[in-house]
Amino acid sequence: MKGIFILLMLVLLFTCGCKSDNFWESDKLKDYHVNVDTPMQKPNAVDFINQLNKSLGIYSLHSGFDSAQIRIWFFTGGLPSQCNLIVLKNNGEWKANYFHFILKDYIVNDTAVLRDLSIRRLYPRDWSMLMGALFENNIKNLPDCYNLKGYNMNVPNPDGCQIEYSDKKIYRHYTYLAPNYFDSHMLEQRQIQNIILIISNELSLPQIKKRMLDQ
Repeated sequence: MKGIFILLMLVLLFTCGCKSDNFWESDKLKDYHVNVDTPMQKPNAVDFINQLNKSLGIYSLHSGFDSAQIRIWFFTGGLPSQCNLIVLKNNGEWKANYFHFILKDYIVNDTAVLRDLSIRRLYPRDWSMLMGALFENNIKNLPDCYNLKGYNMNVPNPDGCQIEYSDKKIYRHYTYLAPNYFDSHMLEQRQIQNIILIISNELSLPQIKKRMLDQ
C-alpha cells in the first residue's frame, strides 16, 4: 500500500511539473492594436512566416504580445531547406524554445510541408547577458536588408534569417539574406552577424553559426 501511495505521488509531481513547464501556457493573447512594420518589398516573406506558424501550431505575433517576444527563423537556401526557429519570450521571466525541421515544400493546401520536426527548451548560461547582447546589437530595430543603401546580394539560393519582434506597441518583421556575404564595413551587417554568434554561443547551437556564417 505504501508503495502505491509513493507511486501516485510521483505521478502527481511529474504531471504538475510538466504542466508548469508548458512553454506557451502563460501567454495572454489579444489584439493590442500595435504598429506594424514589415518589409513591403517582400510581402510574401510575411505570408511565408504565417504559413510556417500554422504548420508548427503556434500563434501569429501580428496582434502584439503582452510582454516581449522574439522569433528568429533560420533557413538554408533552396528546397528541401534545413530550418531552425528560436523563440525568446518574456512572461515575467525569459524562456526559450527551439524548433528544428526540414521544409519540404512551401505551400500545399494552405500550409507549409514540414518533416523531421523536433522541439526542445533552451537554457542559456546567463539570460541577462544573452538579452543584453541581443538588444545592444539592435535586434528590435534593425532595418530590412532590402532597405539598406548599397545592399547587393547576388548569391543563388541564399541562406538567411527572418526576425520577428513583438510587444504591446509594435510588431516588426525583417529579413537578412546571405549574412556572410555582406559588406564588412556595414554596421547592420556586423550587428546581424553578432546576433547569429550570440544565439549560437549563448544557446549552445553551433550549427547555426556553421550554416549562416562559416560557409
